[in-house]
Amino acid sequence: MIDLLETRRDAPMTITATLEDVPPSPLYEMATRLRRFMEPVWDDWLAAGPWRRGPTPSAGACGRTSLFVHDALRREGYDAVWSNGVPRLSETSQIGDFGFLVHGRWESHAWVTCQGWIVDITADQFGAPPVIVTPATDPRYAANDLDTADPDAILRRQATAASLTAAWLETQPGLRLVRDLLRPHAFPPPKILELIATGVVRSHTVN
Repeated sequence: MIDLLETRRDAPMTITATLEDVPPSPLYEMATRLRRFMEPVWDDWLAAGPWRRGPTPSAGACGRTSLFVHDALRREGYDAVWSNGVPRLSETSQIGDFGFLVHGRWESHAWVTCQGWIVDITADQFGAPPVIVTPATDPRYAANDLDTADPDAILRRQATAASLTAAWLETQPGLRLVRDLLRPHAFPPPKILELIATGVVRSHTVN
């Protein structure tokens, strides 16, 4: 298992791992860059909706953030899959041991599974390190891929990820040169583009 730790945003990163669990260097380097890209975005979301404030700026943002991470990784050639786990619909309606395991309790969570690795940049909301790249067999994670969001919320999540990915591409000179050559289905569906264009969904929406 590898956990990338940073005590402050500008602090040097400390890596703890066993040799057999060390992921490819470009993968955890990109996860770190994606986390740093998202930090001011989370601050903007909190400023727009302070009632959403949790233990960390990433709290409650795992769905849209991990979908953005998924899109960004795929654009760099990784075989990435958006994953999530929902352990319960309510305290009296249990589903099972799914999500992220925190002190013996499973919590709803979303992350990315990428070529045998889990990539997670929002688990610090549960007291875990800010950036985690760990084998897909990590017992803290269990997916049932149950999306309980309503259709409109799913569209907003997809639109947010599309907006974030466009902003990310603008920060990556090499990707800007080839983005127009990406296969058509890599871009947001027309319905999402229409929502963004008409203002129904704003860039970096907090919904």
